[in-house]
Amino acid sequence: MSTFETISHPGSLKVGKHPARFFLKERGAEIPHDLAGNEDEGEEKQLKKLPAYKERDLHPVLTYYASAAPTFNRGREILTKTIYHEKAKKPGYSEWNYPDMVGFSIPLEDWKDDVIKFNELIDRNALTLFSFELKKHLTKSTYREAYFQTVSNSSWAHQGYLVAADIDQDDDLLAELQRLVSSFKIGIIQLSLADPSQSEVLYPASPKSALDWETINKLCEQNENFEEFVRSVTIDVNARKLHRHEYDSVIKDIEAYVLKLRQG
Repeated sequence: MSTFETISHPGSLKVGKHPARFFLKERGAEIPHDLAGNEDEGEEKQLKKLPAYKERDLHPVLTYYASAAPTFNRGREILTKTIYHEKAKKPGYSEWNYPDMVGFSIPLEDWKDDVIKFNELIDRNALTLFSFELKKHLTKSTYREAYFQTVSNSSWAHQGYLVAADIDQDDDLLAELQRLVSSFKIGIIQLSLADPSQSEVLYPASPKSALDWETINKLCEQNENFEEFVRSVTIDVNARKLHRHEYDSVIKDIEAYVLKLRQG
C-alpha cells in the first residue's frame, strides 16, 4: 500500500503510520514522494524531558521576538494575535485549519502619510500578513507532521513560519528542515528560552505576493478570533494608526517570564 492513502475523512491524505498523520488532499501533489514517511523504522523514538510549560506559554515569547527583533522582518515590528482553536464555530481538524498565532506588519510609523497613500494607490504592498504554528520541540520523529501542519494552516498568508523552542541539533534533521523550506516556502524560527533576544530565523520563509482570499474568508466564517484580527487590521490600516490593545501584549520583563517557564 502506498504511503499516501485515502482515509475516511474526505479531503485528507494519510502521512505515515506510527502515529497516523494527515495532510490536505488537494495539496497532496505538492509533497515529494521521498518526504512521505515520518517514521524511522527500527529506531526507538525518545523525546528528551522538557519543562512542563504548554505550547501556548510560548506565545508571549514569540510576540516579544516579533515586536523587537532587529533581524526579523527587517527590524519592522510585527503585531501578533493568538487564535484560539477552541473558539472555532465548527469542531474538527481546527489545528490544521487555523495557525496558533497570526501577525501583521505595516510601516505606519516609519513612512510618511503621503507615501502610505501613494502605496495604496499604486501597488498596495505595504501590509504583510504572517502565520505562525508553535511547537515545544522538533525531533526527527515529529518534524514532518509539524511542518505539514504549518503548510496546511498557513496557505492564506504572505509568510508562514513553524516556530519551536527546542530543535534537536542533528545534522540530518537540520538538512531535512532546510529541504522542506526550499520545497514548501514555510520558514523555521527557533525561540530561545535562555535569552529571548537571541531567538532567530533559522530558515526564512519565501514571501508570497498574493493572499489566499478564499481561505481568509473561510477562516473568518469559522473562527471569531481570526475575524477579529482581520477587522482590527482593517481599522488600523484605514485609520493609519496602530491600536495595540487589540493584539497580544508584549511582556515588559520577558527575562523573568522565560525563567519561570524554564523552572517549570
